[in-house]
Amino acid sequence: VMTDAGTSNPVMLNVTARQRSGRTKWRFAADSSYMTHRPGVGPDGSIYVVDLHGRLYALSEDGGLKWMVDALQGQEGLASEGPVVIGDDGTIYVGVNPLGPTVELVAVSPAGEIQWTFTVPDAIAWLAGPNLGPDGNIYGVMNNGGPYDVFSLTPSGSLRWNRQGQPFLFQYAPLGSEIEFGPSQPGGVVDQPLQRQRQRVVALRHAVGAEAHLRRHFLALRVGALLHDA
Repeated sequence: VMTDAGTSNPVMLNVTARQRSGRTKWRFAADSSYMTHRPGVGPDGSIYVVDLHGRLYALSEDGGLKWMVDALQGQEGLASEGPVVIGDDGTIYVGVNPLGPTVELVAVSPAGEIQWTFTVPDAIAWLAGPNLGPDGNIYGVMNNGGPYDVFSLTPSGSLRWNRQGQPFLFQYAPLGSEIEFGPSQPGGVVDQPLQRQRQRVVALRHAVGAEAHLRRHFLALRVGALLHDA
C-alpha cells in the first residue's frame, strides 16, 4: 500500500483464478412481479422473455437490453401464459390474455416491431403453447370449450384450422403446459401434437400438415394406463 507517508511492508499475495463453469454469468432484472415461462432464443443468439404485464424483452447474449415492447399493446390483462417461441426467420411469437372474452397471439419482428395479432374469440386463457411444429406452423390449445380448443396458424398469422376437443380440453389440462410433437405411429414421421401435463400426455390427434388428414379425437394417457379415447 502506498500513501503520502510512505510505502507499507510488502506482503505476499496469492491470486487464484475463479472457475468459469457453473457460475452465473449475468442477471437481468425485469420491471415486473415475475415471469412464469422459459425464454426463447433467436437464430442470432438473442434472448426473448415476456413478463406478467406483457412486456417482451429482447436481450443480447451478454444480458444487455436491446429493446422492450408491450405485447398487450396498451390493453389491460396478463401475459406470460406460455413460452416465447421464435421462428426460423427470427419472428417472436407471444401469447397474451387481455381482459375480456378473447386471447391473443402476437408476432413481433427481431427489431421489436409488432407484425400481426391473431385474436381467439371466447377464450379464457392459454392451456398450452404457443409452440412451433416441425412444419413451421404455430399450434395452440385454449381454455375455450368451443371451436378453438385446438388451432393452428401459418407463420404469417392466417388460420389453418381450428377444432373443438372431444371432450373439452380444459377438463384435462392445467394452464401453462407446452405442446411437443411426435409420431402418431411407432417409427413414423413426426405428425402429431402432444400436450404435456403433470402425470399424463394428451395426444391431440390433429395431424401436422394438410387439414384433410386431421382427426378430431384425442387420447389422454397416464403412464401405463389409457384414460380416455374419444
